[in-house]
Amino acid sequence: MRELDIVDLQVLKLIDYLIDLHTKTQTNLEFTSDYAFGYRFYVSNKYVVEQMRQGKAEGKKGKRAPHLLIINLANYFNVDYNYFYDKDFDVHEAIRSSDRQHNAIATNAQSSSKEYDSLRNELEKHLEENKNLMKENLQLNQDIAQCNKMAFEAQKGQTEALKELLAIKTKN
Repeated sequence: MRELDIVDLQVLKLIDYLIDLHTKTQTNLEFTSDYAFGYRFYVSNKYVVEQMRQGKAEGKKGKRAPHLLIINLANYFNVDYNYFYDKDFDVHEAIRSSDRQHNAIATNAQSSSKEYDSLRNELEKHLEENKNLMKENLQLNQDIAQCNKMAFEAQKGQTEALKELLAIKTKN
């Protein structure tokens, strides 16, 4: 088997493994098809993985795995680059889980938690400050409603008084 054939085979094995993994675990559902991998990791030809598979299935030369696809896959999924050039390298061994990644995730989670707590404290502070303002607004709205009611009653009284005046005037 030629070296480029090994690279193509390993890329397809990795993609098959990742599709299977993401489908089973229902995580990263954006990576459950050949098109998704092409779209995400090799934007100049979104169908590159499908074209690689078609060539292998039909016994033709087929499309080769572009280096940019290999690099992007390796960087995104933290794959050992040696995996792509050794057909005996297992996919499970190729995907590295570095402590740096776990630490970065933990640090991000901690910083997100701190940001959330600070935002929550700030929100509570603003709510406490605005509680009195909301009470004042409620009281003002009630006072305005009372004034409107009184004005309506006053107009009603004026209308009654005018009717009586008109009745007296028409009698005379």
